[in-house]
Amino acid sequence: MDLAKRWEEEGLILLPEKKKIENELNNTKRKFLDFAPGFTVTRQWDLDEVNELRSQGKLVEHIIDELAIPLKTWGEEL
Repeated sequence: MDLAKRWEEEGLILLPEKKKIENELNNTKRKFLDFAPGFTVTRQWDLDEVNELRSQGKLVEHIIDELAIPLKTWGEEL
C-alpha cells in the first residue's frame, strides 16, 4: 500500500499534504523525506463563558492561562 495513502486513511495527513508528498517522491529525484512531527493543542469555550469573561475584562488573561497549561506539562512557559 502506498505510504502516503495509508497516512491519509489513518488521519495523519490531509489530502493536500498527501499530494505534496507524492509529488516529492514521484516527480523528483528525492529518495527520502525528512519529517518533523508535531501536534496541535486546541481548547474550546462556551460562548456564554466567553461573553462573561469579556464583560469582566478577563478574556485575554484567561486564554493565556489556558494555553500555559499544556506548555507546563512539557516544562515550558509562555
